Amino acid sequence: MHIEEIRKLEKGKYKIILDKDDYVILYYKELKAFKMVQGEAIEEDTWELATKAMTTRGKKRVYHLLCKKDYVIEEIRKKLIKEDYPVAIIEAILAYFIKLGFLNDETYIEKYYRYQKATKSRRMIEMKLSEKGMPRDTIKAFFETVDHRETDYETAQKLLEKKYNNKAVTRQEYNKMARFLAYKGFDYDVIQSVIMTYLKTKDES
Repeated sequence: MHIEEIRKLEKGKYKIILDKDDYVILYYKELKAFKMVQGEAIEEDTWELATKAMTTRGKKRVYHLLCKKDYVIEEIRKKLIKEDYPVAIIEAILAYFIKLGFLNDETYIEKYYRYQKATKSRRMIEMKLSEKGMPRDTIKAFFETVDHRETDYETAQKLLEKKYNNKAVTRQEYNKMARFLAYKGFDYDVIQSVIMTYLKTKDES
């Protein structure tokens, strides 16, 4: 094994690159402790220790993130990529937290749906989960297990009541209501049913 380059980075860090494009990022004290010199050979055991040091630092970083809130696996991957962790180290860190149960996309989607269904349509929830990097297969599998249509109806009804509560509403405002709920991501049949029920209730009151 041969060190092709030692590149100085910000905040006292150094990127040590092997001739096969493998690399680790270490602090100056670690660099000296491992006796790494640009252009010289390095023992495999030493490189493994350096990789372990960066992996440990990455685990501490992820622990810190997960202490604040839950994340989708892909969100953590993207954060580590942005911080220039090598792919092999990233996957090792992710596997570690997945095994511990701290990263679980199936659990995440259940909790997210439970907290968001009162204010968001299924379509909106799906979009937000996709933006976070949740695999489409995981999203699809989850929604096959819940009666989202009934939930969408209840959510749309509550949103409409909240927006138009105590306001004089006529049938001429149907389009405004429809646009409001469509913007929230509800399907046409849900929108139509909710608005007609709402107008009927107002007519009877």
